[in-house]
Amino acid sequence: MNLPRKMLVTAALAAFSFAASAQFTGNTTGNSTANPSVNNNVTFGDRNVEQQRRIEQGLRSGDLNVQEASRLEREESRVNRMESRALRDGTVSDAERTQINRAQDRVSQDINRERQDADRGNPNSQSSRRMQADVQRNVGEQERINQGMRSGQLTNREAGRLENGQARNERMEARAGADGRIDRNEQRRIHGAENHQSRQIYNERHDGQMRNGGGDHRGYGNRGDNNFRRDGEHRQAYGQAQGYRHDGGFRAAPQHSFQQRSYAQAGGRRSR
Repeated sequence: MNLPRKMLVTAALAAFSFAASAQFTGNTTGNSTANPSVNNNVTFGDRNVEQQRRIEQGLRSGDLNVQEASRLEREESRVNRMESRALRDGTVSDAERTQINRAQDRVSQDINRERQDADRGNPNSQSSRRMQADVQRNVGEQERINQGMRSGQLTNREAGRLENGQARNERMEARAGADGRIDRNEQRRIHGAENHQSRQIYNERHDGQMRNGGGDHRGYGNRGDNNFRRDGEHRQAYGQAQGYRHDGGFRAAPQHSFQQRSYAQAGGRRSR
C-alpha cells in the first residue's frame, strides 16, 4: 500500500472511531444525561441513600438521639430540595452539581460530628424506634427512585418531583422529632405521607415516560410492563407494603392491593 493511500485509510478509521465515541458518550457540553444508559444524576440518590443509612445506624446504635436525627433529616430535606430544583428543567449544570455535592459533604460531616459527640440516644425507646422506621423507609424510597433513574423509567423531571416528595417527608420527620419525642399521631401522619410518596414513585416509574437523551419521550410501543416485571419493583414495592402493615398505613391505601390484583388478573398487562 503506498503512503498516501495508507494515510487516507488511517484518517478514515480515526474519523469513524471519533464518531462512534461521540455517539456513545453523548453531548459533552454540559448535558451529562445525554446518553440514556448513563445518568450521572443517580450519584445524588446514591449519596442520599448512604446518608440516610448512616442516620439509621446511628439511631440503632445509640450514637444518635431523636433530636439529633431530626436535625440531620432537616439538612437532608434541604439537599433534596436543591436536587429537585436542579432537575426541574431536565438538566443539571456543573454549577448545580458542585453546589449539591458541597451540601452533601456538609451533611456527611454533621452526621459524623453528631454520632461522635457525647450525646446518646436510647435505641429501644418508642420515639427512637419510630424514627428508625421512618429513616429506613426513606432509604427504601430513595433506592426505588435510583432504580428508576438507572433503568430509564424516570426522566430527570420526574425524578425532580419525587425528590421534592422525599424532602417533604423528611421535613415532617424533622418537625416531629424536634422535641425528642414522636407520638402516635405524628407517626400516623408521617406514614400517610410516606404511603403517598410510595404510590407516586410507582406511578412515575410506570407511566410510559422514558429517559432518552435527557428529555421526556414516550415509549408506548414496546415498553409495556416487561421492564416492570424485569426490574422487580412490583415485588419490591408490595413487599415493603407488607412490611409496614403493622402501622395501618397501607390499609388506608387500597389502590395498592387493587392494582396488584389487576395485574395478576390481566397477566401482567395494564388495562386502560
